Amino acid sequence: MKNYLRNFVLITTLLVIYGCDSIPSLDEVIPDKRTAYRKSKDLPALEVPPDLTVTNNEEMAIPSDSEATS
Repeated sequence: MKNYLRNFVLITTLLVIYGCDSIPSLDEVIPDKRTAYRKSKDLPALEVPPDLTVTNNEEMAIPSDSEATS
């Protein structure tokens, strides 16, 4: 039984070492784009469409503490 356990630990250790070696470096996964960010330009401010503007309706009013129910 010990022989099987020793072989299992050996094979698992080799697989973990090989797996860690095959992981790409962080620079390959996420390239450095700091210079492109610094060269980027500001965009104009976004405009809210008139249909989405907030109106002063009673339906949207937040009830005060005296109007709240328990």
